[in-house]
Amino acid sequence: MKIFKNFVVFAVAILCLISSSCETDESNRYVVTFLTGDESILFDLQIVYEGEKVSMPEEPARTGYTFDGWYKESIAVNPWDFDNDLVYENVMLHANWQMIEAETFTVSFTSGDPTIEIESQTVLEGDKVIMPENLTLTGFIFDKWYKEPAYLNVWNFENDVVTTDITLYARWIEVIKEVTVTFYETGFSSTLVPKTVIEGEKITKPVSPTRNGFTFEAWYKEKETINLWDFENDIVTDDITLYAKWVKNDYVMSNDEMKLYELIMKYREDNGLHRLQISKSLGYVAQVHVRDLQYNYVKTPECNFHSWSNQGDWTPFCYSADDAMEEFMWNKPGELTSYPGYGYEIALYSAPLLTADICINAFRSSEILSLVILNKYIWQFKTWNAIGIGIYKNYVVVWFGEEPPEDDDV
Repeated sequence: MKIFKNFVVFAVAILCLISSSCETDESNRYVVTFLTGDESILFDLQIVYEGEKVSMPEEPARTGYTFDGWYKESIAVNPWDFDNDLVYENVMLHANWQMIEAETFTVSFTSGDPTIEIESQTVLEGDKVIMPENLTLTGFIFDKWYKEPAYLNVWNFENDVVTTDITLYARWIEVIKEVTVTFYETGFSSTLVPKTVIEGEKITKPVSPTRNGFTFEAWYKEKETINLWDFENDIVTDDITLYAKWVKNDYVMSNDEMKLYELIMKYREDNGLHRLQISKSLGYVAQVHVRDLQYNYVKTPECNFHSWSNQGDWTPFCYSADDAMEEFMWNKPGELTSYPGYGYEIALYSAPLLTADICINAFRSSEILSLVILNKYIWQFKTWNAIGIGIYKNYVVVWFGEEPPEDDDV
């Protein structure tokens, strides 16, 4: 009631002024005070002569209310009639207000996914929207709520207010997951570079790999080559490995392998020994092992070149200097082919890529390797009748066997 008290003080001051300055005026003057019920709405006092009317002031305004007139009582019983009521004493007029019932609007939410249903909100005009919480969608990150389907203007839940029915649109950002496709050529480390693709996409079919003595057939989903990978329709959903399936060809020697064979035969003949027959089985084992060495062998003090890795369809083992695993080596031709007897291997590594000439010179200059070729020392009790040769990049292996190769097969 601070305003009322201020008005009363002001009114008293006016009355005192009137009584002291107008003693000769026979008419009395009175103060008309306008009380709005809201301290933020102020009205000037009116000084009215006795028996006269009050001038109607400008209609006041109040947020959330409509003005209903000036009343003689604070409880709004008798309205003041500005056309007929006369002033005979100090008057206080009270503004009467009618609260405006706020209009309500519906706020709808479009999640962008049929599995996510969000209940609409009924909001008073001028109020804010409550932000929906805990929105999740597999494969996506929630971005923001927008005012239109084209995601042009973000709805600001802190500041924006509702003035009509609206629909808000959720925007999702797809989580791009990259997956790796590795190509395993069965028995060898892949010469194909792994492909990185987006989850849910197809793989571009790579160039078909090559393998000496084999024809590439297709890529399969498992090592056992049961289910074919369909590059036209299959999609990648996680890191995968595809496995090559090979069809064996008739045993074929490369030009360098054939040349090395002739050089070894001449070396033997120069030392009074007979020529050896080429064994398809021993040649296949040589070609497989030389590639296993090239791609998978890791040099350690414990494991020498007669070792076989665990990256193929064979029994892996570490061949140490004490020859404890020699029978694993001897049995390798029988494990991988139809060769009927033991096999004995010599192996060589060279930093420069190997050729037949480099190989024969290395064999002739190595006392240990030349003894095997020429059946000397402990090898004098063996009679070689079959040979198989494999040369690949930095490695060469030569297998010898006592069993003749008449009907052996890979």
